[in-house]
Amino acid sequence: MARKETPRTQRSTSGPALDSLGATRLINDTQALVLDVRDAAEFGSGHMPGARNIPLAELDQRLSELPANKPV
Repeated sequence: MARKETPRTQRSTSGPALDSLGATRLINDTQALVLDVRDAAEFGSGHMPGARNIPLAELDQRLSELPANKPV
């Protein structure tokens, strides 16, 4: 079964762009997970409430930690 594409806040080859209003709605309406891919020091200096930190360099190895039942 193909995985459903979800909007992303930045343009990429993986999904459509999403503006800040759309992101807010996605978070509020579907309890989407905000994934912060900055390194731990940057994340520690400030992040969105409820955001999850998985540094980009570790993302491939840690994909299983992301929920399968809600948007990321």
